[in-house]
Amino acid sequence: MKKIIFKIILFGVIFTIAGCTGINDKHDMYLKAGEINYIGRADSAKFLAGNQRFKLRYWITDPRAKVMNIYWSQKKDSVVVAIPTHRPLDAIDLIIGDAQKIIAENNYTIQLLSTDGGKLSSIVYEKIGNVYGPKYQSSLNNRLYTLVKYTIVGSIVTINWAGITSDKEIGLEISYFGQDNTPVKTKLATASLGAQTILSNVNKAMGITYRTMFLPEPLAIDTFYTISKTVVIP
Repeated sequence: MKKIIFKIILFGVIFTIAGCTGINDKHDMYLKAGEINYIGRADSAKFLAGNQRFKLRYWITDPRAKVMNIYWSQKKDSVVVAIPTHRPLDAIDLIIGDAQKIIAENNYTIQLLSTDGGKLSSIVYEKIGNVYGPKYQSSLNNRLYTLVKYTIVGSIVTINWAGITSDKEIGLEISYFGQDNTPVKTKLATASLGAQTILSNVNKAMGITYRTMFLPEPLAIDTFYTISKTVVIP
């Protein structure tokens, strides 16, 4: 299934649908005329958590739907985007939030409202999700090590690890320099880390640092890292 991906730059502008009494105002005119005319709403959607941003993945099959209105924070924030040409089963991805307009860490209810670009609109589709940030970052702790051994032959450093600090931990990133002063950075997945890591050809004088990686949700789009910790080599 093909995915169409767009990055959305927010300008801090709240887009509103014509009328001031709610997003269903457009439907009233059709009710008065004795007929309800709706554009198809999003068939399905997923909210993928991120670091002060999120990814919205949605599916929509009605070919009349040309514009997607996305609201959050009780409609205090919003973005309006064109729905690209796509096959009915294509997923459309929108990354919402960037350096210019971060999304505050919180739990959100997202409302999706599709329109034909004119008078016709859909009923609302809602999705709930989380955005993470500094508060979550501050709760993370580095994996501890229990023993470090240095072997001169081969310049080998052996590190014994304590257990994981959270089921959100996904791995360790270890940084050091080789004997030729070439920087080395390696990532070890928690699932395959084991209780011991052996590093060879290590420049002891340059030291070793590591940091622990966390994923707040299985489908989150951003990995969080702890502050780097120095390994004391005897």
